[in-house]
Amino acid sequence: MKQKKRRLRKKYFSDGSKLDKEVARILNARPYSIPVKRDRYDGGFQREGRYTFGEGEKGRLVTCRLTGPHLVVVRVGGGWEQLEQFLANHPEWERRLE
Repeated sequence: MKQKKRRLRKKYFSDGSKLDKEVARILNARPYSIPVKRDRYDGGFQREGRYTFGEGEKGRLVTCRLTGPHLVVVRVGGGWEQLEQFLANHPEWERRLE
């Protein structure tokens, strides 16, 4: 009988800022892994709250803000959406583990 190899779920590690800690908490609570990259520099200037979710052509650069003690919102169009709902609307970024 062959044993299945278990893939370890990639955890997102915070850089220590309040916003990034909440982003990490939300991402690590999900049942699947999503590729995320912090985008800290734009033209030589440091910018907090910029993240790229997904990879390649399906990836998306977004701006996040912390609006309460534990509420992270994402800039979408002309408004804001909670990070949890934003991730649920983009299942193409999921990396399901079997």
